[in-house]
Amino acid sequence: MRLSFWTVRARRWVMVGLALLWFCSLGANAATMANGKPFAGFSILILGWTEVPLGQPAWLANLFLLPALLLIPQRQSNPRLLNILGIALMACAIAALLWRTIPDTTGRVAIMSYDEGYYLWMAAVIGTSLAAVATASTEQVQE
Repeated sequence: MRLSFWTVRARRWVMVGLALLWFCSLGANAATMANGKPFAGFSILILGWTEVPLGQPAWLANLFLLPALLLIPQRQSNPRLLNILGIALMACAIAALLWRTIPDTTGRVAIMSYDEGYYLWMAAVIGTSLAAVATASTEQVQE
């Protein structure tokens, strides 16, 4: 299937928008803990890697996001790599839906509510995942 609207120019603008969503998510609060303290998106970017060995791989999306954002707007990209990145990003987004606690100096603290940073981050990750898979399918058709 050929996506006629998914031109290189359109992909560039979409990637700029998704990158802006991701940057905005870093500056916003991502969650409110049970003790009432907000947890900022930038704090999660800095400390989130510690949750990966404990079974919460959602933070890895931050690592997959940059290569995907760089590959999608190119005229000639690797469809297999884009599919892998798209699937990995979607898996991380699904894992983020299961995020329920935040480690603190007192132990694990429950999340009471998700804030705007969480939703901006999810939109950026899911959007990049869909864009990567759409670009891969477009590139495969042209071959």
